[in-house]
Amino acid sequence: MTAVEVKATDRPVPALLPIDRRTYDRLAHSNIPVLVLVADVKQNRLLYGWPRLDGTSGRRGSDTVAMPLVELNDSTKAHLRGRLAG
Repeated sequence: MTAVEVKATDRPVPALLPIDRRTYDRLAHSNIPVLVLVADVKQNRLLYGWPRLDGTSGRRGSDTVAMPLVELNDSTKAHLRGRLAG
C-alpha cells in the first residue's frame, strides 16, 4: 500500500520542491510509503518524490524542506511502476 499526496501548480516546478516542514515530517514519518505527485498544469508535466528521513529534511530550524523531484517520463515511469508494485 502506498499513499499519494497530489499537488498542482501553474508555476514552474523546481528540482527541489519547497514543502512546509510539518507537512514533510508528517509524510516522512507515515507508517506507509508516501508518493508526492506534482502536476505542472501549464507545462503538462508530472514530477514525483518520496519524502525520506535520511538527511533530506534540510536545515534545523527551517520552516521548509527542499524535497528532490524526478520528472515522470518513459524511463522513470518504469522505475516508479516497479517501486509501486513492490
